[in-house]
Amino acid sequence: MSDFPSRIPLFPLPLVLFPGQFKSLRIFEPRHRRLLHDCLNEALPFGILLSEPQQMAVIDIPPHRIGVIVQIHSVDALDDGSYGIEIAVEERFQALTFHHSQSYLEADIAAYPLQQTDADPAHHLHRELSQQLSRYLQVLTEASGIQFNVYAMPSEPEDLAYLTATVLQINNQQKQSLLTQPTLPDMMRQELHFLAGELNLMSWINQTISHDRRRGFGLDRWLHLN
Repeated sequence: MSDFPSRIPLFPLPLVLFPGQFKSLRIFEPRHRRLLHDCLNEALPFGILLSEPQQMAVIDIPPHRIGVIVQIHSVDALDDGSYGIEIAVEERFQALTFHHSQSYLEADIAAYPLQQTDADPAHHLHRELSQQLSRYLQVLTEASGIQFNVYAMPSEPEDLAYLTATVLQINNQQKQSLLTQPTLPDMMRQELHFLAGELNLMSWINQTISHDRRRGFGLDRWLHLN
């Protein structure tokens, strides 16, 4: 963003998003409907920070300080008074100071861009990460039965790293650790570590599924419950 904001509204959520990602959200709490109203009226972005589930109703407890700025792309008013919105994730930020003067949380922020995005280590890691991500998507499809299609791996290391972070089926704390990495090579190395663990898990799951199918019951080798 050429005009980086100095203060933004915040929407703490129990999820971690990454630059380049698109996401649908449902806005139903009064304070967040107010946030949406203010952002639309003033053409403002807002920030998303990871919040633990027990923090969702406690505005005085600051969530994590590294998050992402998002832009609102579309808004649909729903029959129950809530709103469905489509957002695009722009870039990372660091929350410096939290403010509680509004009904929703705000923060003074600073840009938190990835460092060393054009460094040699990032380009050297690109090929390995691309190969491991392709393999991961293949075994994930086998394990889940859901087709995960990436028609072309990003040619830029930063884009590939953010795609990998988005696709990885890991928990929020692990995703937050990726989001907070200061340099691109650090993020890519951690992603390779997570991918190795996930590939081992998916391999075990696929072997178990295949083994269970061989041991199925009934005429079609499955047990059907009435």
